[in-house]
Amino acid sequence: MENCGFGWQNLVLTGSLSASSQRAQLPVTNLKLPQGAASLAWRAIGGAASLMLRAAGAYRVVSVHRTNLTANAVLRVTLYRGDVAVIEASSDGHKPVNGQCVIVLPRTYSGDQMRLDITDHDNPDGFLSIPLCYAGPLFQPARNYAAASKENVSATALETTTMAGAEFVAPQYVQRRLTIAHQSLGDDDVSALRSLQVAAASGANTLFIPNPGAPPQDVTHTALYGRAVMNEMSNPFGAADRHATTIDIKERL
Repeated sequence: MENCGFGWQNLVLTGSLSASSQRAQLPVTNLKLPQGAASLAWRAIGGAASLMLRAAGAYRVVSVHRTNLTANAVLRVTLYRGDVAVIEASSDGHKPVNGQCVIVLPRTYSGDQMRLDITDHDNPDGFLSIPLCYAGPLFQPARNYAAASKENVSATALETTTMAGAEFVAPQYVQRRLTIAHQSLGDDDVSALRSLQVAAASGANTLFIPNPGAPPQDVTHTALYGRAVMNEMSNPFGAADRHATTIDIKERL
């Protein structure tokens, strides 16, 4: 089992984006927006599209979230340095879950261009809707998170009760939430997470993967992408290089 991973240095936000297909009202540059709403997504016509990201940096993870992709969708990532392909990776063999798909590369690679090809010919909508995309490095602390970490779901619905007691429920949204407890962060880990804290305070999203080394289907199923808040830091072991904190992450809708 690998230590958990955090991703907040999203090259999609700083790089140049182009796409093979896009609606004029829903361009690929919408991927720079932090919201996960379909009304603010990149929308590609048909069942296949490609995205080109031009951004020099470190790449370990490429993921999409809040999409309309079906279980038959396949994503393929190609990372370039200049005109030379550094690595290719595919989601073939694992399926998108709840509209998200996560591809973790074997290690961190340096590149200046990333191509993402998405194929979903069986999509009944007749288009591909991609509101959120992460491409960039993954920070893994020296020691893993604690067993005291928690998972929860917020479900919101409008409820109407008649005079006879009948209940009518109109579901609105379901949002996953995580509280990641860490009781053994080193000084270097804290320095990195402070950078996460600053990025999150600006409204940007953070990707959290409990176990980047898990089978790809499990990674896609358990990853969470959304706003993060790092809570108070403590030194439970005195002068030792051990710090404790909790990080709350809620899925971006």
